Amino acid sequence: MLFSPYSQAGLDRANRIIMPPMTRSRAARGNVTTPLITHVVHAQGGRIFARLSHVGRVSHTS
Repeated sequence: MLFSPYSQAGLDRANRIIMPPMTRSRAARGNVTTPLITHVVHAQGGRIFARLSHVGRVSHTS
């Protein structure tokens, strides 16, 4: 089941394996992924999605 293709929300995926974001140490100015990284991911058949999150009150030091 892990390696079988599936579709969710109109997006076809080859399997259920998803790699978490790892761009903080590979980002350009402003913590944006570089065009080279984007090209390499797409050349290998990968996709890049934005992950939006909010840490809530933990982010406030007061």
